[in-house]
Amino acid sequence: ANGLGADQNTGNDTLTFNLCTSLTGSYTVGGSLADFADISAAVAALRNCGVAGPTTFLINDGTYYGSYNLTGIVGAGGTNSINFVSASSIPGGVVLIQDTVTPVSGARHHFVVNGIQNVSFNGLTFRRTLDGTALSAVVLFENAADFGTITNCVFDDQTGGGYFNNYGIRINNSNYTTIIGNVFTNFYYSIYVNGPTTNSTYAEGINVTANQFTGYRYAVYYLNTRNPIISGNQFNGLNSSSTFGYGVDISRGSAVTISDNNISGKLGSGGIYLFNMNPDSLGGENRVYNNVIAGVADASTTLINYAIYFGGSFSATATNP
Repeated sequence: ANGLGADQNTGNDTLTFNLCTSLTGSYTVGGSLADFADISAAVAALRNCGVAGPTTFLINDGTYYGSYNLTGIVGAGGTNSINFVSASSIPGGVVLIQDTVTPVSGARHHFVVNGIQNVSFNGLTFRRTLDGTALSAVVLFENAADFGTITNCVFDDQTGGGYFNNYGIRINNSNYTTIIGNVFTNFYYSIYVNGPTTNSTYAEGINVTANQFTGYRYAVYYLNTRNPIISGNQFNGLNSSSTFGYGVDISRGSAVTISDNNISGKLGSGGIYLFNMNPDSLGGENRVYNNVIAGVADASTTLINYAIYFGGSFSATATNP
């Protein structure tokens, strides 16, 4: 109705709607001359307009505040990837901070990727300045957000890293995530993978390669995973406030490869902890080889330290290097 309020006269009604073109190609983000003023505007366009092809956001140097939810994007998935990239290729130039609002209440995610496949982040710095009061991941992939990629990024927690709700990357029931060449500092869980709990189903094909981890409680923590690769990473020790924890901790895994990692610094409970590591119905042995574990164990009458711990597993064989 027009005028003062609702009426029965449909002849003077006005219908207003907005049209937008689906995104495809490359767009600049940040600044008055960019296609989008900030990341919030870019994400709003994704959610309102969808994508018609591979879409890349080139983010100009600057500090960006906000949290972003990638869900329900029409056309996303398959070959229609969505990519957030530093325009300068310098991670320190593009800094993403969730927010500075206090008092803190609830989760503090930077990006939630919910059911959207082929989302990537490259060359960005993710900085946490406040701990959430609920599970808080800098980047959260969930609900079959498969084929995510994070490369050459910096994950910087400035809160001290002692809070158990504090995650760098968390992957819930999503597969084939690639995490390569990143730096993680002071997260309780740097990378946390939570696969399905149903028998004979797993989170598949998580690749964690050539990353650096410092000041963690658990650098790489997996539940229910199959065919993951953890290779060529540098683990520089637990958070100074931690008295237990591991570089790599996996429970219920199959066809796992852990190779060519260097675990040093403060070891806490040990370097690598593996439990219930048995082949599933598809077969697939677990392999742990060419890792260097040499650090400082915590001196405690109640804490037992292990370089590599196997438990709840069968047919384990140790061979000479």
